[in-house]
Amino acid sequence: MDSPPPAQPPVEPSVERAQAAAFGAWLFHSTPRPRVVPTLVGLNVAVFALMITRGVPALSPGADSLLAWGANYGARTLGGQPWRLLANTFLHFGLLHLGFNMWALWSGGGLIERLYGPSRFAALYLVAGLTGSLTSVIAQPHVVSAGASGAVFGIYGALASFLYRQRGVIPSLVLQSLRRSAVTVIGLNVIIGFSQPGIDNAAHLGGLLGGAAAGLFLVRPLLPGPRTSGRWRPVFAIAAAALLATGAARFLPRPADLIGELAQFSADEGRLVDAYNELVTRVRTGSLTDVEFADELDHTLLPSWRQTRSRLARQTGWPARQAKTISNLLQYAAARDEGWAALAEALRSHDPAAAARADAAQRRLDSLLDQLKQH
Repeated sequence: MDSPPPAQPPVEPSVERAQAAAFGAWLFHSTPRPRVVPTLVGLNVAVFALMITRGVPALSPGADSLLAWGANYGARTLGGQPWRLLANTFLHFGLLHLGFNMWALWSGGGLIERLYGPSRFAALYLVAGLTGSLTSVIAQPHVVSAGASGAVFGIYGALASFLYRQRGVIPSLVLQSLRRSAVTVIGLNVIIGFSQPGIDNAAHLGGLLGGAAAGLFLVRPLLPGPRTSGRWRPVFAIAAAALLATGAARFLPRPADLIGELAQFSADEGRLVDAYNELVTRVRTGSLTDVEFADELDHTLLPSWRQTRSRLARQTGWPARQAKTISNLLQYAAARDEGWAALAEALRSHDPAAAARADAAQRRLDSLLDQLKQH
């Protein structure tokens, strides 16, 4: 465990400035030009541009759009696609989301890359991205998430670790400035994250802690000269994070797939409604009798529709918001079932009461459809 540095005698301001200048000169000599930060920014921008050229909306892409590109989602990530833990860190929910994350990466990343060196900085970024994504999918498995913010939080967590490990070596003026920057960026973003809806705080905190832990392991000495010791540490850090992430993704329970269930329900309904409309057309053209229409409803459409209802009803364990959506969807399915059954009865018997029940079910169906669109 690190012990506090020994008390130092007061240093003259001119000496402090000279020490700070010498430290800055050494940093620029050690890493004349950051290479990893502009590469990461370029990759994120390039992926976003490619998404736009493929039809993804630039300002507010939906969850379905990003899911197709590798967004983090419990049912998929924990269902055999752990690569999403890394892929989602290069995806963003619109231009503002991308711009904020890239600004945060660019504004502080260059300095942190100089402190750690390019290879260690790259390892920090990847480790923080993986731990942030893993924390997010554990904390909110039913939410589609994406973005570089977990990785960006991680590099600022690594900055805090660097300041802790090198607190007796960094000149006091530099230490104060870096500490103030780290506390401001981390504190401000944590406050914003917990005060605004829709922000992935789990990814932020997971990335912050992962970056801080990796930063303690990857801190390099601040002495001029060759550094051959610890050259494999970045590889070890990335390998450990990858093993942790993929292992957890393999053994954690897979949550129910709301997006997949809704897509399957929509596809089934579309197929059956198309078949229903075709039957209506045949009745109107005289190629199908009312009784034959009723038989098709009873023996073809309704059995298929009830299978769809049954599959949806078997899924349990939804969070409150998703459970409400499923409940509305099941009511919608019941109304369609009731409407088609009443219509089949009315077609056979020409019973006005059965026709009225079919009309009432259709009105309820329309009302429930409006509620589903609002969710």
